[in-house]
Amino acid sequence: MFNSNDYPKDKAYRAQAMRNAERRHLAHLAHPHSEHHIEFNLSEHKQMIIVVVSVLFLLFLLALTQTTRAQDLNDAGTIDPFADAILAYRVGYYFYTQGDYERATSELKTAIREIPDVIFTVSVDYATMYWTLGDAQFMAAQFDEALASYQQYLDLVGSQASSEAAAYVDMLSAAITNGTTSTITLFGG
Repeated sequence: MFNSNDYPKDKAYRAQAMRNAERRHLAHLAHPHSEHHIEFNLSEHKQMIIVVVSVLFLLFLLALTQTTRAQDLNDAGTIDPFADAILAYRVGYYFYTQGDYERATSELKTAIREIPDVIFTVSVDYATMYWTLGDAQFMAAQFDEALASYQQYLDLVGSQASSEAAAYVDMLSAAITNGTTSTITLFGG
């Protein structure tokens, strides 16, 4: 607890602390860069800040346009080694979805011709082009050609083919042999 002798001591201590703080402040005003004290004045550095922010904004815009350009190239198929084939496949599939099966068949055949045969044996993804061609040929009432395309697909994918796809090809083959193709519907349709 405080007694009557502590009050003057406390008052003297506080007065001394205030004088020390005032001396430090005056010394800092006289020498602002001493004692490792750094004060950042926004108005003094305004132009530098504007330049830095402008440069960062321009770099951001440049990176953004380069990313967009790269995505455009990727979407256009120019990165794919078989860009022309992929484009022909997309056009053929478009005609197929529009019901123009003759044009679809033509474009899909072009797509298949543009890809080396070895690629079809390596990648099942490319082999599906034969199944799509078979669908277009089937819808164009080119049943023999459709059967050949479906069979080519099955040969390429081998054991990865679904049992339903193999059964459908067998059923189509039997229908062509028996002359009953009018009873067959498109696989999955």
